[in-house]
Amino acid sequence: MRCESTVPTSGIANPDAGARVYFVGAGPGDPELLTLKAQRLIASADVILYAGSLVNPAVLQHARPGAPRHNSAGMPLEEQVAIMRQAVEAGETVVRLHTGDPSVFGATLEQMQALDRLNIAYEIVPGVSSVFAAAAALGIELTVPESTQTVILTRLGGQTPTPATESLRDLAAHRTSLVIFLSVGMLERVVEELSAAGYPPDTPIAVVFRASWPDQRVVRATLSDIVARVRDAEITHQALILVGPALAVQSGERSGARSHLYGGATRLPQREPTRAIVTLTRAGTRTGLRLLAALPDSVLYAPTRHLPDGYQAIHGAIRPYDVAVRQILQDAFHRHSGLIGITASGIVVRDLAPLLGSKHTDPGVVVVDTAGRYAVSLLAGHVGGGNRLAHEVAACLGGEAVITTASDVHDLPALDLLGPSYGWRLEDAEPDGRMTRVIAALVNGAAVGVCQEAGSTDWLADPPPVNLTRYATLEALQAAAPTAAVIISHRRVPDSLRRR
Repeated sequence: MRCESTVPTSGIANPDAGARVYFVGAGPGDPELLTLKAQRLIASADVILYAGSLVNPAVLQHARPGAPRHNSAGMPLEEQVAIMRQAVEAGETVVRLHTGDPSVFGATLEQMQALDRLNIAYEIVPGVSSVFAAAAALGIELTVPESTQTVILTRLGGQTPTPATESLRDLAAHRTSLVIFLSVGMLERVVEELSAAGYPPDTPIAVVFRASWPDQRVVRATLSDIVARVRDAEITHQALILVGPALAVQSGERSGARSHLYGGATRLPQREPTRAIVTLTRAGTRTGLRLLAALPDSVLYAPTRHLPDGYQAIHGAIRPYDVAVRQILQDAFHRHSGLIGITASGIVVRDLAPLLGSKHTDPGVVVVDTAGRYAVSLLAGHVGGGNRLAHEVAACLGGEAVITTASDVHDLPALDLLGPSYGWRLEDAEPDGRMTRVIAALVNGAAVGVCQEAGSTDWLADPPPVNLTRYATLEALQAAAPTAAVIISHRRVPDSLRRR
């Protein structure tokens, strides 16, 4: 393969480096979004190939007079390659213009493979992708702190099938920023796939037609009405579909946290201060109704067919559903501060697995058997409140709470709850896992030291666990060199201790 770097060691590409083919990103449409390098190559090209339906004609104004321009729309690959070959063999340079960036759905691979077989040198010149033009048109950031740090670029399988491991519903289950190419003509199928992935009908979604072109159009809607809105706008091609947390933040459905650049990035995702009860069977729904009546700030999601007649008069917080329970569980996971699944634990585990973040951001999840005998804390036992919720549920149903977190089982202090419980701010806890390592040392019997210079001391039992030792001063703690340490102070901890 003879693809060469777009940035030679000199830092400036030499236009006289020899005849070759340049695959150039023409940007999303606005000619002012053309890169300087692309403009220079177009101006010096001997031959230009471009997709007439996709590349803005204004971009071609930079071409020198007399340079042949070939519209590749409808032109077979073999004919395109023949033009390139003829030009290069004549010592000429060829610019092959691709809309957006050539590396994203640019259909450049087949061309490059053909050039490889002919031993023709080529170079790839990046361009501004339509992804970013669409985000700009919507006024959004695709990466939202604590909501999503991932952007997935994909398409719905059509004439070109997608791999089995990349179905839209599986990718959508990650709840990241999702940009869907080449699929607006199959929008009904897109909505079906997103719904199957657990997106509720009120999920914000947007379609951007010809991003950055003079005739750009933006359609904002929800899953429930996007198909009709796009049909009314008569958009059938040249459009991107965007869905994800960024649109939810913009619509006000969800708050966006600050990035670390601006501080305050340790705040947890904003969820409703309610607990969702989700049932699947008739017996589970009966138990769910009992729990709804006894558990404050709770909402019951139950299959319509299992609810008694006149359920609206029983309680105002009953939400009947007739879709897959996976959709309900995933929506409740994002919406509520706690989740109680009255069903088999395996169902809850499988349906929530794609959404799990960390014990610091996930809500507490409890699983209850349909008879209400056991309330099992399944996720986020401490910070997410799962253990506390399990005890509440067990008390309401006359059952037993099942707790498996090691500190609770062995009657050890829950160190990760000290901050929320006492109004203290945790430093050096995450993301490097220091708190996790301290807790591991405590439950595994390793030596743990405590030096407390401020605040209440009633969090620690008297006597303390055998492997936990109090030290009166930081100097004494440092001299003892325990495996792990907890320091509670009103002043900054010395760097010599923080680095340990």
